[in-house]
Amino acid sequence: MGHPGCKPALTGAVQPRVLVLKTHEIGVEASFVPAILVAMYLVFSITAYPFGLLSDYMSRRIQLGIGAFILVCADVVLAFADTVVWTALGAALWGLHLGVTQGLLGATIADIAAERLRGTAYGIYDVAVGVSAFAASTGAGALWMLGGSVMAFAAGAIVAAAAGLLSLFYPLCEISRNGESRPATRSMR
Repeated sequence: MGHPGCKPALTGAVQPRVLVLKTHEIGVEASFVPAILVAMYLVFSITAYPFGLLSDYMSRRIQLGIGAFILVCADVVLAFADTVVWTALGAALWGLHLGVTQGLLGATIADIAAERLRGTAYGIYDVAVGVSAFAASTGAGALWMLGGSVMAFAAGAIVAAAAGLLSLFYPLCEISRNGESRPATRSMR
């Protein structure tokens, strides 16, 4: 089964608040700043179902890698965005990344957890995501203060690229539901 532990890296771990900061940074009037989140969540909501359906028919590992690539693109666009159009494109790419990855990460937890322990597995997973998001947001804030949004988004792109590569090559073995280890198959099912 796959390893969903790279979700914080693949969700950008740094929460969407950085989009609000970026929009404010490029000079958008404060009352219009939340519109960037609307753009991101609109793309997310439109793409979540089709990509969730797709994850039932293709390798989740490949789909996770595609999502990581989209997140790298979003971070690069946002790092250098200096207009509303470029910032909106970065937000839309981030929303697309969420649509590509979020459903399959939840499905992976359902696949790898024993049926009687799924609630516990989701709880542990969400705690790990929360702790990772806190650490990532703290790091991104420090990088933003040191080198501006370029440094913060560049670091996010590097982490997303590493997570994408890990999603394609890790784990080398799988744990079955009865706890036995076996060689990993080509898909993350």
